[in-house]
Amino acid sequence: MFVEWASAVSQEDQRLEDFLFERFPPELKRATDAWLTLEPETNPNAPPSPFAMPEYTLVQSEESEKLAIMADGFFEQATQANLTSDNYVLLTVIFASVLFFGGISGKFQSRTIDFAMLILAFVLFIGGVAVMLRYPVH
Repeated sequence: MFVEWASAVSQEDQRLEDFLFERFPPELKRATDAWLTLEPETNPNAPPSPFAMPEYTLVQSEESEKLAIMADGFFEQATQANLTSDNYVLLTVIFASVLFFGGISGKFQSRTIDFAMLILAFVLFIGGVAVMLRYPVH
């Protein structure tokens, strides 16, 4: 719409220029008014367009920045939840190992190996319970 307005200005079509200017969004209208006060046709220090003016700010861009910050927070929460779930899966594997080593502890011909498997199962069980008690429950 701004390009059409600029074209109407260059063609000196006041009716089309006014028509388009009235339909500018409020942000663009404010920025264009401020830009025109700088006389951009003759002032080489004026910004190239009203879009480069500090008066031109989009409400949506401010909201998108807030939402991006919220999204970063949610991403951190999701990462932490994923880590917690991975840790619970690891505990499942540890407790399955306890069952495995406890189950095979009586199957060997050597009492020493049977006892070693039972001790290993017990150590894994105690370690798994100790780690599990530190994990969040929610």
